[in-house]
Amino acid sequence: MFLQPSLDEDIKNWLNEDIPNWDPHSVGIDQEHDVKASIIAKQDGTISGVSVLKRVFELCNIQVTVNVNDGSHITKGTNICTLLGKSISILQAERTALNIFTHMSGITTMTSKMVELVRKNGSNIKIAGTRKTLPGLRKYQKYAIYCGGGDTHRINLESMIMLKENHISQFNSITDAILSYKAKSSFSLKIEVEVRTLKEALEAAKQNVDIIMLDNFDLSKLTDTIKQIKNINRAVLIEISGRISIDNISDYLQYPVDIISSGALTHSNVVFDTSLLFDDL
Repeated sequence: MFLQPSLDEDIKNWLNEDIPNWDPHSVGIDQEHDVKASIIAKQDGTISGVSVLKRVFELCNIQVTVNVNDGSHITKGTNICTLLGKSISILQAERTALNIFTHMSGITTMTSKMVELVRKNGSNIKIAGTRKTLPGLRKYQKYAIYCGGGDTHRINLESMIMLKENHISQFNSITDAILSYKAKSSFSLKIEVEVRTLKEALEAAKQNVDIIMLDNFDLSKLTDTIKQIKNINRAVLIEISGRISIDNISDYLQYPVDIISSGALTHSNVVFDTSLLFDDL
C-alpha cells in the first residue's frame, strides 16, 4: 500500500488545488450537525483506491466506514463506503475523493477485463501497463493495474534498462547499444530491447538480452519471428506492444508471447461510475 506521509502530501496538494483559499459554498450551510452519506457504485466493475478515497475524507475530519476492498469485483448498487461528518466537509472532499477513486477503479476494471479475456483463452500471457501515465499519478495508476490482475511493468526508469528506437539511434547498431549498457550497468538490471523488424529481433536475441519487445509488429510475421528468436535464445521473454486495447486484444492471444503491454490501460480508460448520496435528514 502507499506510505501515509507520501499519500497525505499528495492529498493535501489535491485539496489545495480545489480549495486554495476559501469555499464560498460554506456560507449559509449547516455546520453544526453531523450528517451521513454513502458512495454507491453505478456500474459493475473491479475497484481500487479505496484506501486513498478513505484518507481524503479522513483528512477533512470525516469518519469513514469502508465496505469493500481493493481488487474486489462489485456490482451496481454496492455501498462502497459510508461517511459521517459535517456536510460542508463532505462536500469539500467529495470531488477530490471521487476523482482519484473513479480514475483508479476505471483502470482496474479495464485491466481486469483484459486479464479475463486472456484467461478465457487458456493463456498465461501477462497484461502489463506502460510509462504512459499522468505526471504525479503514476504510483496510483500502476497500483490500479496491479489490483486488476495486471503487471505494473517498469515503475520508473530505474526499474529496468529498456532500449527503445531513440536510444539505439545514438549507437552504430543494436549490438553496440546492448554491449555498452551491459558494460556500464548493474548486474541487477534486466535489459529489454524494442525492435521493429525480424533483423533487429535476431540481432538483439544474439546478445542474450532478457526481453525483446516486438513493437507494432506485422501479425502475419509474428509467429515466425518468435520461432527464430527462440532458436537463438530460448530463455528470452517476448513482449508485444503497439495500439493494443480491450477492443483488439483478442487478435493477439493466439501468439506465443509472454507479455502484452498496453498504454490504453492508463491513457484511454473510462472512469468508474459512482454517486455520493446524503441520507435522508
